[in-house]
Amino acid sequence: MTAWDDGRMIGAYGVHVLPQDDAGPCRAMMLDIMVAQDCQGRGLVQTLGTAAQAFARDHGAEVLCVVANERAWRAHARHFGWRLWADFEDWSASVPDTSGVADWRAFEGDVPDLRGREGPTYYPRSAEVLGWRLGENPRYPYRWLSDGVSRAAVKTFTDPTTSAVFGDIVGLFPPELEVYGSALGGVTAWFGAQGCREVVTCPVRASSRPSAEALGFRPTGRVRRVCGAGAAPEALVWGMLDVDVY
Repeated sequence: MTAWDDGRMIGAYGVHVLPQDDAGPCRAMMLDIMVAQDCQGRGLVQTLGTAAQAFARDHGAEVLCVVANERAWRAHARHFGWRLWADFEDWSASVPDTSGVADWRAFEGDVPDLRGREGPTYYPRSAEVLGWRLGENPRYPYRWLSDGVSRAAVKTFTDPTTSAVFGDIVGLFPPELEVYGSALGGVTAWFGAQGCREVVTCPVRASSRPSAEALGFRPTGRVRRVCGAGAAPEALVWGMLDVDVY
């Protein structure tokens, strides 16, 4: 859903209705919610969100959710009565030069199916779900890494002013929690070999945070608000998160 003013797009509110699976009722994820800075405060989120949510309901979605920043979370609570389901905080670490590290490698080909590695997920990162995001000129240019045991989904971005390179571990998928620390250390070292000097991730499980802290990761204060319509679904995990509100 988009809003326009004299030929200029001033707002957008995306929605992705997921295929029915065994993780629970049909779900929808709200994506890429943006309002131009000079047009904020005009009710565009309410107008676009109402249309997008009606679309989701018309296409079978029973549960709606968004990973939001603070402003968007409050807008959804005010306009739609959405509830806060969970808070996740970004953690970051400085990365030394690790040229020559070769334990983790990027691989090409189909998007790996990550379902079942952590249990049912609200927004599965499978080829079926992610295919539309990873085509030509993708909005989310993920790269997939593996050391033969664990897998990771990562992004890099460059500061246009300083040319500094930063890394984002969007999802980390070890076969078991006991190897989370070694997997996180390996991916961090891979980023160092790419010239990154800072890496950010979101350790969504409290049990994984001591491993992150031991590797030099610390909370940044940037919080991701997971909110949705109604009560949070039970027994679903959040193995891979992007903030989808700007």
